[in-house]
Amino acid sequence: MKSIRIALLDDHAVVRHGLANTLAAEANFEVVGIYERSRDLIAGLATAPADLLLLDFSLSPEELDGVSLIRALRVKFPARDGLK
Repeated sequence: MKSIRIALLDDHAVVRHGLANTLAAEANFEVVGIYERSRDLIAGLATAPADLLLLDFSLSPEELDGVSLIRALRVKFPARDGLK
C-alpha cells in the first residue's frame, strides 16, 4: 500500500515534533514536511507535495489563519485540490 504523505504546520515546536514522531512511527505514513510558518509550508509543498495537511487553525498574529491559508493553498495548488 502506498504511504500517505503528510505535512505538518504548527507554531509550537513541541506539537510539531510530537506529531511528527508519532506519525513517523506508523507504517503507512510519511511525514514530508514540518513547518512553523505558513509561507514555509507553501514553499515546501511546491517541492514536496502532501496528501494530507495537519495545520494549526490559529497561528501567531503575523501568520495567515487556518481558513485563509487553506484558501491560499487551493489557489496556489488547484490541481491537487480534492475538495471539488
